[in-house]
Amino acid sequence: MTGTGPITITKLEAAERQFRQVVRLHFGGTDPVSAHTLAAAACEVLRDLAKHRGVPHPFLDGILPLIPPEKRKEIRRLFKKGQNFLKHATTDPDESITMNPEFTELLLFEAARAHGALTGYETPETFGVITWVCLKNPDILLGGAFEGVRDQPPRPIDQSQVPRCAVDRDRPVPH
Repeated sequence: MTGTGPITITKLEAAERQFRQVVRLHFGGTDPVSAHTLAAAACEVLRDLAKHRGVPHPFLDGILPLIPPEKRKEIRRLFKKGQNFLKHATTDPDESITMNPEFTELLLFEAARAHGALTGYETPETFGVITWVCLKNPDILLGGAFEGVRDQPPRPIDQSQVPRCAVDRDRPVPH
């Protein structure tokens, strides 16, 4: 752990830090339960920031249209099931769940798209997740999902506009 004093961060910085760590957890294969919980937290913060800033809803407006209509209801149900199970025990204290890591990837996909829409830039982690999900799931996503990523020209990055956590992505995150 680096530093023991208080830190001040924005909601966006918190979501970026959560996202960066969940990518390491998920793709490092260490703990799928913690990865899913952290992905849901980052995604929820980015979803809320998008709503407050008038950015289209990353799932309903951005991802759901990429899923074939006959699969949408099931995807929405499954999308929320693990997230709610890991956050609450008020109505189902004795239940268990079978976790599917692919739903963590969908949360990461939503969070990565929301991050780009909010900030206008991608981090290596957000770009990697979008590319990974599109390449891994060509049968789930409708045509055009990957082309929007692949055909995007690289965006110049003004380092003064990138939050500390994106610039210092290789530095360990304090706990």
